[in-house]
Amino acid sequence: MSDNDNNNNKTQDNQNDIDIVETEIDLDKMEAVYEETETNETTDTEDTEEPEEVDEVGRGIPDAPLTEELEEPEDTEETEIIEAEEESKEIAERDDLGALLAEEDSDEIEEPEEIIESDMSEEPVESEETEADLEIPEIELTQEMVDAGYFIPDEEKKRFAEEAFDWIEIFSSALLTVILLFTFIFRLVTVQGPSMEYTLHGGELAYGNSTQDNLIISNLFYTPKQGDIVVIQVPNSEYKTPIIKRVIAVENDRVYFDFENWIVYVNDKPIYEIEGKAAREPYVNYEEGRFMNGDNGMSLPTTPENAITIEKGKIFVMGDNRNHSSDSRDSRIGQVDIRDVVGRVLIRVFPFDKFGVVKTNEK
Repeated sequence: MSDNDNNNNKTQDNQNDIDIVETEIDLDKMEAVYEETETNETTDTEDTEEPEEVDEVGRGIPDAPLTEELEEPEDTEETEIIEAEEESKEIAERDDLGALLAEEDSDEIEEPEEIIESDMSEEPVESEETEADLEIPEIELTQEMVDAGYFIPDEEKKRFAEEAFDWIEIFSSALLTVILLFTFIFRLVTVQGPSMEYTLHGGELAYGNSTQDNLIISNLFYTPKQGDIVVIQVPNSEYKTPIIKRVIAVENDRVYFDFENWIVYVNDKPIYEIEGKAAREPYVNYEEGRFMNGDNGMSLPTTPENAITIEKGKIFVMGDNRNHSSDSRDSRIGQVDIRDVVGRVLIRVFPFDKFGVVKTNEK
C-alpha cells in the first residue's frame, strides 16, 4: 500500500474514535440533564455558551486537540435535549391544565344540576309545610250534628237532590195523567138541588146538609142499566145545568106505579123486593101521609094494562127524593135519550168523610 492510503486509513480510524467518544459523552450528559430535570433545576438557554464552529477540515487533522473538537457537539446536543425536555414538560403541563380545566368545567356544569335537583326536591317539602300550616282541621261529623242540620254531607245533598227530582217527576207525571184522564175519561161534577136526597146532597139546609157532594163520573164504554145513578144534560133551555137521576127502566121496558104504596113496577115486577114481596126502595126519601105523584099534569099509568113502554135508545129516570124531583114524570123532561147521558156516577170525592164509591142500592 502507498503512504497516502495509510494516512487515509489512519484518519478514518481517528474519526471513528472521535465518534465513539462523542457518543459516550452524550450519554453522560443526558443522564446529568435528566437528574437536573428531576430536581426541577433548569439551565437558562441564554447562559449557555455558543457552540464554536467546527472546522470540518480540522477534523481530518490528526494532530488537532481532541477536546476542542468535542466541545461544539456537546453544547448543541445539550441545548436540544433541554429544549425537548422543556417542550415535553410544557406539553404535559398544558395537558394537565386542560384536564384540570375540563374537570372544573364539568363540575361547574354538574353542580347547578345538583342544586336544581336539591331545590326541586326541597320545594314540595316547603309547600307541604305551608299547606299543612294553612289546612283547616277536619271536624268529625256526628249523627247528632246531621240531625240538627248543622252539616249536610255531600252524599246527603246528592240523595236529597235525587229524591227531589224523583218527586218532581212523579208529581208532573201524576198531574199530566190526571189532566188526560179528566179530559177524555172522567169528569168532576157537583150536585145541585134536593132531588137526590138523602143519597146525594145538594147543599139544601132544609135537609140538614150545607155542603154539596162532588162526584167523579165516566161515560167510557157505558151502557145505562136499571139502578144506575147518571148525570144528564137535558136538551131544554129551562135546564142550563146537568141533572142527576136514577135509572128506573131502559128501552122496551114497561112501567107503571102504585102511588099509594110508593111502589114502581117494571115489566110487572116491583123494582125492589124482600122475600119475593114488593117493598119500598131503601134509598128513596119517603114522606108519610103523601102520595108519590107526577108533575105538570102528566098522566102516569097505575095498572099493567096502561103501562108506559120505554122507547128504543131511551131511558126512564126519577130522583130518590120522589116528591121533590123533576124527572121523566115531568113532561119537560120525559124519556131521556141515552146520547144525553153525560156519564155514570162512580166516586164521591167530597166531603172527605164520605169519600168512596157511590153504591146504587143504599142511601
